[in-house]
Amino acid sequence: MITSCESTKPQICQSENCCSAVACTTMAQPDQDMAQMHSDHPQKKFRISNMDCASEESEIRRAVDSIPGIEALRFDLGARLLTISASQAALPDALQAIRKAGFKPEPIDEDANTPSVTRTAAATFLDVLGKLLAALGLATHIGAIRKAGAKPLLLALILFGWLIVGGALINRWVPALLG
Repeated sequence: MITSCESTKPQICQSENCCSAVACTTMAQPDQDMAQMHSDHPQKKFRISNMDCASEESEIRRAVDSIPGIEALRFDLGARLLTISASQAALPDALQAIRKAGFKPEPIDEDANTPSVTRTAAATFLDVLGKLLAALGLATHIGAIRKAGAKPLLLALILFGWLIVGGALINRWVPALLG
């Protein structure tokens, strides 16, 4: 079995979700390993959302190392993608081994309208939105809140209550009206 990384240059992981700074260095791979991905075996792509470090790449390699029929693995840690070149018989065993190692591979089809790609895009959007809101919260100083006074906070609390109560009522009444 041949394994390779997406790039041939060393990379340093900048992700805050990375397991450790020491384990995030991706080692360079020879160009001949990249050429081995073009084989007779079908290639399947998987998104693994909790894989972002070289140490996790190593865990996956060890998990599938003993499975016959796997020709090559290609990792793109930045995009959290794994491409497996393997026989049809070896692929289910490889996925089971990867899940047993604690990872959740989600198949990626070439069609952009597949549920797995759509679900991943929605999760990415929510992840970015959450980070932006956290940055906004960190940028807001307590002095600015004190300067604005209690009225904006009271307005925000009323709006929050309105959204929660209104959302609960909509969730109850709309299905009752439609069903």
